[in-house]
Amino acid sequence: MTTIANVVTQFRDVVQAVDGIAGKPKQPPAQMLTTGVTATAYTTEGEIGFGAGNAKTARNVVRIAVLKAIQDHARDAETMQPFLDSISNAIGCAKCNGTFTDFTMGKINYAFGEVAWGGVTMIGYLFDVQDVVIKTTISCP
Repeated sequence: MTTIANVVTQFRDVVQAVDGIAGKPKQPPAQMLTTGVTATAYTTEGEIGFGAGNAKTARNVVRIAVLKAIQDHARDAETMQPFLDSISNAIGCAKCNGTFTDFTMGKINYAFGEVAWGGVTMIGYLFDVQDVVIKTTISCP
């Protein structure tokens, strides 16, 4: 059965394979690097509904954080700019080529700017993948 944890792992594997990603933590923010560009994925919110029989539908938002500790603001901002295309392209290709399985997804919202992670000021992108839908059938006793 597909779970949100499986789906987050699929997103994380895709974005961490993008050229230029140095840090590849499973969980933010404790493992975020203070040097180099780091990427991870996690769920931020969602809803669960139940349909006829044992049908369960989970609709989630998966956040992808692509960040770098600020050392030289102007240079770091410039370093991060290409990741808008490379990360969104990697997600789009994974959707089209069958890398992503057992779920559907909607549009991607993103924001660029400074983020405080574990006491470190970082700069980069937060991508929110909307309408990540997982449909399953639950087993009931």
